[in-house]
Amino acid sequence: MSTWFELDKKKEGNKEVIYRSYTIKSNYIKLNNCFKFGYDLLDSELNPLVRFNTFDQAVSCVDRLSKWLNYLL
Repeated sequence: MSTWFELDKKKEGNKEVIYRSYTIKSNYIKLNNCFKFGYDLLDSELNPLVRFNTFDQAVSCVDRLSKWLNYLL
């Protein structure tokens, strides 16, 4: 699956978008003395849920979460 846009093509970090009530935010984290770029998935209260390497992975996860939550309701 490919999304219709890339949130942070230049990998500058600190960009975010709200998608189906979840926030997807690009940023860098420090791991083993080097910085790693990725996308954090945050809930509606901006609590971090999970981190992904690509924007497509984050969007796909939100789609699956939404489908699962709709199934429960």
